[in-house]
Amino acid sequence: MNRKLRALLFVTVFVGTIFYSFNKTKANVLFEAINAGNEARAVEIVKAHPGYIGKTYAVRHGKGDDAYWVDGGETGLHAAARAGMDQLVAAMVAAKKVDINVKDKQGRTPMYLAAVLGVKGNPDKVVAALIAAGADIDQGKPGLTLVNEVLQRKRTAVARQLVDAGAKTTPADLEELAKLEKAAEAD
Repeated sequence: MNRKLRALLFVTVFVGTIFYSFNKTKANVLFEAINAGNEARAVEIVKAHPGYIGKTYAVRHGKGDDAYWVDGGETGLHAAARAGMDQLVAAMVAAKKVDINVKDKQGRTPMYLAAVLGVKGNPDKVVAALIAAGADIDQGKPGLTLVNEVLQRKRTAVARQLVDAGAKTTPADLEELAKLEKAAEAD
């Protein structure tokens, strides 16, 4: 093995070990509970250790020798919002240990994850809890409103919540929402 390859291998193993150690912190029990879908356990953890809410965690991708760690900058609030865990989000918001509009490394807020990407649990209840806590309801991708992104995924109830809360919209957003609501009534 040449010297450069050995150095690269060493750095890869060293960085992997750091991410592994980082991932196995005590705060990671919160993420393990969320990822397992155990909302009741996650709420217990938040109540006992509110400081865990704002911690970020690394995610392991792949298996065996092909595994690697990625730190996406998601906090417990991001993970709970994405998982649609409304009771957990309410407990986290009540603890006031993390900025409600904190962004992950991709610039996504908990509101964005719940409204646009949340497919499990109760995303509409999570959105309601985040709206009640004062979350930014206008943060979408550049050039798009959050309502527009929600409508692209045909999430009519969530779009209606955002519009009723005063989210920025375009005439096209309102037209699409009316069309989707009319179609839902016809069903």
